[in-house]
Amino acid sequence: MSVSRNEYHPTTMTHPGAFLSDKLEEMSKSPEEFAQEIGVDEVVILDIVHEKGSVTQDLAEAFEKALKIPTHFWMRGQQMYDECLARQREKMSV
Repeated sequence: MSVSRNEYHPTTMTHPGAFLSDKLEEMSKSPEEFAQEIGVDEVVILDIVHEKGSVTQDLAEAFEKALKIPTHFWMRGQQMYDECLARQREKMSV
């Protein structure tokens, strides 16, 4: 007996930088201030909030410490965003 699975693959996904941008705005904190607070170059945070950079494990851990949003939230968001982009690229190349 074979088991079929329904799989859902969204056609769009929000970059984790959008969530970070919203959270910083809620806290009235600039990306530059946040970068300084967590000890990273401000370009790294600016790239993420402008959806050009990726959230790494180290950054996700720093975000958790500073924002109290779990590391897995940031990592899963980045993974889902990357998978969505890969599916879009695959469709374009066919």
